[in-house]
Amino acid sequence: MQSPFTKKYFERNRIRLREKVSADLPIILSSNNQLQYSADSAYPFRQDTNFWYITGVDSPDIIYVHDGQKETLILPKPNIVRDVFDGVVDQEYLREFSGIERIISHKQGSLLLKQLVQKHSQIATLLPATGLQTHYGIVPNPSRKQIVNRLRRLKAGLTFTHLGLVFAQLRMVKSKEELKALKSSINLTVEAFNKAKQFVKVGMFEYEIEAVMTSYFRMHNAKHAYPPIIAGGKRACTLHYDSNDKKLASSSLVLLDVGAEQFRGAADITRTYTTGKPTKRQIAVHQSVIEIQKYAFSILKPGVLMHDYEKLVEQETGRHLKNLGLIKHASRKQIRKFFPHASSHFLGLDVHDSADYSKPLEAGMVLTVEPGIYIPDESIGIRIEDDVLITETGIEVLSEALPRHL
Repeated sequence: MQSPFTKKYFERNRIRLREKVSADLPIILSSNNQLQYSADSAYPFRQDTNFWYITGVDSPDIIYVHDGQKETLILPKPNIVRDVFDGVVDQEYLREFSGIERIISHKQGSLLLKQLVQKHSQIATLLPATGLQTHYGIVPNPSRKQIVNRLRRLKAGLTFTHLGLVFAQLRMVKSKEELKALKSSINLTVEAFNKAKQFVKVGMFEYEIEAVMTSYFRMHNAKHAYPPIIAGGKRACTLHYDSNDKKLASSSLVLLDVGAEQFRGAADITRTYTTGKPTKRQIAVHQSVIEIQKYAFSILKPGVLMHDYEKLVEQETGRHLKNLGLIKHASRKQIRKFFPHASSHFLGLDVHDSADYSKPLEAGMVLTVEPGIYIPDESIGIRIEDDVLITETGIEVLSEALPRHL
């Protein structure tokens, strides 16, 4: 299967972006930097998704400019060593794939940026994602901060319009190309789960299950959309456990949270299996999660607000937790002790896709539905996660082909 994304997709996205920004406001965006892995080695490059969304460019240190009339890509500063080891940027490929005709050197780009800043007191851009470090402890890619600082050095008092919410709203309803990529990734993930389930046995290591899925993805020109989680026993209660290096024990539950990324579409699916005959308690908790998910499916439709939906799913989870004897009163604090994460998030070009959570759901949006119950004292961590498309009347479960049983 070929990538569904062509220059028409990126051109259409740039037109939509330009329509959301005042005509007299220049747009200046930077692609991501490449980041250090060890010594002088870099991590595999991952482009800023918003930058890719409007350009299709998968190279670091490139700047996109729309001055209100014409579009330009500014190339990185020449670096002989990097050109030898990583290759020279292919300008013709950039031009053909992005649909942006004007590509200029770093030196010419510096003059263009200076001219724009002299004419304008405000620039539209993507400001640094400082909240990532504050909230998640993740250091954001420095490229956004670098372009902001570079422009500020050219003109004191320069102000910026942040385009984060604009991009979030643009990306919420999926295009036909995005849906094609998402469905391809989801189908591939379903196939990989069916293969991996055969290896969920006593004595197997978590990494052996991961290896089965990784191999299947790579054989189909895909990769992991996020670090895979293969968590046996109590480890499944660590939501983002990704060491995947322990041996599976007898009668243990194993949580697999894995998603393929093919053509930039991110899948995100979770199933919980057992290494042997499940206990009555494991079956009861698993069935509760299944019932909570069914309830969540039943209330998703156009017009629903995510805040209201999450509250209803939380209340349904509370009822099940009481029935399981885990809580006496279904207060938010008590429920969140055993269900500490959201029921859903948006899915698309990122696994936790950019979105405006204050907007009601619309047909064409894609999100996960992933209830869970986590009981560390009993070494039980169960999550069932599927990917759904909002339709005109309700939902289509895109991962429905994957069984949910233990």
